[in-house]
Amino acid sequence: MRASVLITLAAIGAGLWQPRSLSAQIRIDGQVVDNTTLEPITGAEVRISNARGRRFDTVVTNDKGVFSFIVADDGGYVFDASRVGYQSTRTPILWTDGFRVYELEIRLDPEAVLLAPIEVLARSGSYESSILEGFRERLHTGFGHYLTLEDIRRIRPGRVSDLLALVPGVRLESTGAGLQRVVTMRRNCPAEIFVNGMLLTRDIGRGTAGPGFTVDDAVSPGSVLGVEVYNGLATVPAEFLTPRAPCGVVVIWTRRSG
Repeated sequence: MRASVLITLAAIGAGLWQPRSLSAQIRIDGQVVDNTTLEPITGAEVRISNARGRRFDTVVTNDKGVFSFIVADDGGYVFDASRVGYQSTRTPILWTDGFRVYELEIRLDPEAVLLAPIEVLARSGSYESSILEGFRERLHTGFGHYLTLEDIRRIRPGRVSDLLALVPGVRLESTGAGLQRVVTMRRNCPAEIFVNGMLLTRDIGRGTAGPGFTVDDAVSPGSVLGVEVYNGLATVPAEFLTPRAPCGVVVIWTRRSG
């Protein structure tokens, strides 16, 4: 479970505390900062939704961690903030009440990847489980794109989809809600995703995993040991061939409990 983050909300006028007219728009300015250092976070994605969950807009913070939204009506607004290397968070509802300008501060905690004691073996170049034997063999074939445990520790992704986004040829397409992302390599053609050799997208396709279910719901970045990505059918190993393999194949290896 992710640790809670500190979120502060304030309506700060900067000389603009006067009530607005009914026809005036509302500006909501904000800054995303590191909860530990209080330094601004550049490149954070901030999404605004109303109190009923309808998303209006998404922006990215500038080099000072600053973002801004314009809304037309008073009401309740919620902000989702995320950045690779940080825990994503959602603010409480900010209720506007007739003023023209509001300012808010969102603080994100750095993502903490907890490592099991057995992972000390990685310092000698060994892997903690025999499940990676096939991964190690394919790593030297050069037919796919590979991310090792060392790569993952260095990148420290906030979500598994953030990790996959770094692989050439991989694209992320938002679901209708905009908060979950589907892995694709060709337009309108979701990639096949295997987790520890099991076809995850089979359950997604049949609906048994629930609507909007994605790889981020099934796998946490702290559990990933290795990733294989195959962009074309000719490069896909035989054990991962499926009718939808031409859409691309992602193979994720994780720690197994028990």
